[in-house]
Amino acid sequence: MSDLPDFVRQKSTTNPNFYEVSVPKGYVLFTEGDDARHLYVVTSGSLEIFDDVTKQRIAVISKGSAFGEQAVLLGGKRSASVRAVEASVCLEISGVALRNILVNQSPSLQALLNCLLLQLAVTNQIRQIKDNDTQQGRLIDLDVNTITNGKSRLELQALLKTSEHTFSAVQSLFLRVIVTDELESIVISSPQDILREYQRGNGLVITSGAVTISNQANMRINVGPGGVIGVAEVLAQTDFAHSFEITKTVNALVIPVSKVSRNIRALNKGLKGVFRAVVMRTLRINERPDIFRD
Repeated sequence: MSDLPDFVRQKSTTNPNFYEVSVPKGYVLFTEGDDARHLYVVTSGSLEIFDDVTKQRIAVISKGSAFGEQAVLLGGKRSASVRAVEASVCLEISGVALRNILVNQSPSLQALLNCLLLQLAVTNQIRQIKDNDTQQGRLIDLDVNTITNGKSRLELQALLKTSEHTFSAVQSLFLRVIVTDELESIVISSPQDILREYQRGNGLVITSGAVTISNQANMRINVGPGGVIGVAEVLAQTDFAHSFEITKTVNALVIPVSKVSRNIRALNKGLKGVFRAVVMRTLRINERPDIFRD
């Protein structure tokens, strides 16, 4: 029999449409592979996201942060496990309700969130590569033609609205971005082109070609189609923590982050919390960016 205190779930006194869960220290809230039905926002304490196979810690989340958003927004299974580092309380938000709110937002705002989720997924993969891992292949290399299997933009848009597709989470996020109407495509041939778009308030999603990213530890990672550059950085108004080298001329979709971000302040707390959590976990920052300050 476990010595852990009881897990308690009850109606929230401050948000009657939601539940609050009291999670004792050491309690695993959910496990990698579980069905994803809820998003959580930490109201007190702290929890850790970890890989259930390697037991490696991915992130620690504390008061004001949200987690579980990627699986909930896409549907499907949890991609990691979560355990309480200390006794914690979380607000539990229905994934169905959150998805219903999201589909009523503008296509550009939905595309921005999909880009952020994709950037977080890629960033987490990079962080799990050890410094002595001489990975020569591309980390992200999504062949659009293979994934789409000849389907038109309209067919993909309709398919992505159902649960009938067999795309992975990363493939689904990438496709949701590339089928978004009115996104401009440009050629990136030098690191200066990336910086120019950043200064204009734009992020990039690679659709062809390759970029080598070097971090402060001099780890070099090749990123191809599906890679995201600068979206979280523009939203948080922070500089890049790595350098770039164009290893094969890049075609990329331009994500007008600064322009779209004006709509974030008007979002409800649940959806705004998702944006904030993804940005802060991607960049590993503890201070809330200005756009998310009340």
